[in-house]
Amino acid sequence: MKKISIKTGVTMIELIVAIAITSIIGTGALMLHQNSVKIASAGMANVEMMREGKLILETIREDLKHACVPYKDSFSISFDNIVQVEFSKNKGLEGAEFSFLRFKNKPDFAVMGYYEKDYMLRALTKITYRLEKIEDSELLKLVREAAEHKGETTVATLTERLNFFNIKPVEIKTETADRWLWNISLQLSHKSDKSSVVLRGENCLSFYDLVFSEFYQSVSLFPDSPRNWNTGMTFSPK
Repeated sequence: MKKISIKTGVTMIELIVAIAITSIIGTGALMLHQNSVKIASAGMANVEMMREGKLILETIREDLKHACVPYKDSFSISFDNIVQVEFSKNKGLEGAEFSFLRFKNKPDFAVMGYYEKDYMLRALTKITYRLEKIEDSELLKLVREAAEHKGETTVATLTERLNFFNIKPVEIKTETADRWLWNISLQLSHKSDKSSVVLRGENCLSFYDLVFSEFYQSVSLFPDSPRNWNTGMTFSPK
């Protein structure tokens, strides 16, 4: 009686099936890895934008809180006159400037050619926030320029991924008195395709803040009270 020998092996069909299954699993694992990398990268970018946006708001808040206008003796003031805004009708946000004068936090008094008794003028700094175009990008650059009264000017770039920026006055009416504040709004993006950012709201973060001027509040609410800034302020860029 002959013995039947059984030979084991892998057929071509089994090999094809194994390769197909391996490819499916490998493709799924690769896609999962790529998605994880994208999510992690987007998360890191959002964290960086959050930090950057908060620093920008803190800087603008500090400037606007100490915003003022030059004066001597008694005078009237309009809130709209504190911040000067310049836009280009053709370029939109590109080239827009928000400029105003501010006093320093610490006392800094200087006599500027006045020799009247008990009269001193406090030097001011001119602050300008300017939106500049970036090459090969729909995003804008936000630049802060500080011009001291002695002619010294410092320029700092706050961000290069600005999608929107505005500073506008708002009025809050109360029973005792009306208050004026500045509404700051800005949007940062880590994607240069502006259309996709606007339509879907992806890859961007928006920031808002309300700021009041200590100077304007003192002048408007207490017009007959002595000034906290020793009578007068002046600005001379040269």
